[in-house]
Amino acid sequence: MATTNNYTLGRGKIMFSRFKTGTQTPAGFRYIGNTPEFNLTIESENLDHFSSDYGIREKDDSVVLEVTRSGSMITDNIKPENVALFFFGDATTVTQVESLDQEEEIDDVIPGHAYKLGQSEANPSGYFGLSRVGFNVATQGASLVAATGTLAFSGTGTDGDNFTIGDQVYFLRTEPTLPYEIDIGASAAATAGNVVAAINGGAGEGTAYGTGTLPHPDVSAALDTADVDLTALVEGTAGNSIVTTENGSGASFAAATLTGGTGTSYIEGTDYTVDYDNGLLTIVDGGGIAEGTDLDVFFGVAASTRDRVISGSDAVEGALMFIAANPKGKDFNYYMPWIKVTPNGDYALKGDEWQQIPFNLEILKPTNSPAITMDGKPAYA
Repeated sequence: MATTNNYTLGRGKIMFSRFKTGTQTPAGFRYIGNTPEFNLTIESENLDHFSSDYGIREKDDSVVLEVTRSGSMITDNIKPENVALFFFGDATTVTQVESLDQEEEIDDVIPGHAYKLGQSEANPSGYFGLSRVGFNVATQGASLVAATGTLAFSGTGTDGDNFTIGDQVYFLRTEPTLPYEIDIGASAAATAGNVVAAINGGAGEGTAYGTGTLPHPDVSAALDTADVDLTALVEGTAGNSIVTTENGSGASFAAATLTGGTGTSYIEGTDYTVDYDNGLLTIVDGGGIAEGTDLDVFFGVAASTRDRVISGSDAVEGALMFIAANPKGKDFNYYMPWIKVTPNGDYALKGDEWQQIPFNLEILKPTNSPAITMDGKPAYA
């Protein structure tokens, strides 16, 4: 009778489910992702018996005292949920609400060094996603006054007229469609009002300007009849550097550079830089902030969401199944109803190879079911 060999080249997907809190019931399986390695190890310890009546001792019985089942796997799918398994932790989504009235003191700064904003015992990694609106750095205790200026409109405007506030250019249009295009009103006051709306409002706040217009990062605006009164969002002398210009004759408005800011505040790009995404303030080496200066930082955080993993101290428990998809050999699926997942070695955050996360698997036996079940694929009639 011919013997059929099942030579197998192993491939397959690993699915894992944490237990529902306080139970051994799977909460729902998720695909771990690509796993270059997955291994099972079973070790046993025996108690041997030897006959000693004649000649040499010979083993005449053996009893298995214990069996240890374990495994290992490596994944190169660097998802927060997988990192959480490595950290004994949990993966969550952090929702950050907008808050534009934050203030923080930084003492004894060192030029060339960076400072993380928003760190606390409750939030050790600090803020991410800072707002660009109104960010200000000043010496502690400085009496700050914001710089101001006025755009005085004496006409409604002509299509194509444009003006600049700081680095932002605005265009007057009869039919605004693009970002920073502003509707020409029926009167000078109406045009000025539309300009105020565009400077303050941003996308979705009205129809007086093109979709995609964002609030100006450096100034706020208020309407005074046909005048647009501008106030620097950053209080202090830094606001005196905001220049306004105009190009066109239809509106016939006078542009005025902001002035009157008092109190020592510093200039972004010259005295400090900001990594808004990562919440880092860096003091420029060679800028205007001397070593040892005590600073007040005025800032806001933007509405955002981000992934977060927080480490823990207990092994993650759950159930695991391996769904075979072999290019050669019969497919057999494996189910382990109770495992503990622990880290197993290095997780290289930097290198010249794909990142990989290694794990140990402790395979335990539930009271009323086997530790491991292997099932072939169904053969249908």
